[in-house]
Amino acid sequence: MNASSRRLPQKPKEPATDPSLMGWLSQPQKPASSQLFKVKLLGELEEEAKTREAKEAADEVASKAGPSRATGLEAALNIVRGPRKETVLTKTKDVWSEFKGKDDKVVDELEKYKKDKNRYTDKVAFLKRSDVREWEYEQQGKRKRR
Repeated sequence: MNASSRRLPQKPKEPATDPSLMGWLSQPQKPASSQLFKVKLLGELEEEAKTREAKEAADEVASKAGPSRATGLEAALNIVRGPRKETVLTKTKDVWSEFKGKDDKVVDELEKYKKDKNRYTDKVAFLKRSDVREWEYEQQGKRKRR
């Protein structure tokens, strides 16, 4: 064996010295409740149901309002980037989707318009194609004259 292939005995790794982590690891886990089960009264159950419904409603409102508070790396990136600004495009998109949601007639009319053959965009596309074709004919005529 040469000197480069020999290894020195390694020192054993020391356990983590974080006091909060070590304290948490060293403490025995306690059961959540000393009782096996607890019988709840009807009033308590009704209160729990009301608070749960209120929390779900608040969560639904929060989810519509935007993403929840970020943690970890995402939070750091959000701090660096700064607050997101709502653009005109997103505002317009929200207003349009709200408008369509209010009236079913609008949605039906839009679907009917999509299937219609006499759309404005089709007419504009036809005019562009005819302009290009006319230009090509002019170019061919100029080449024949030469």
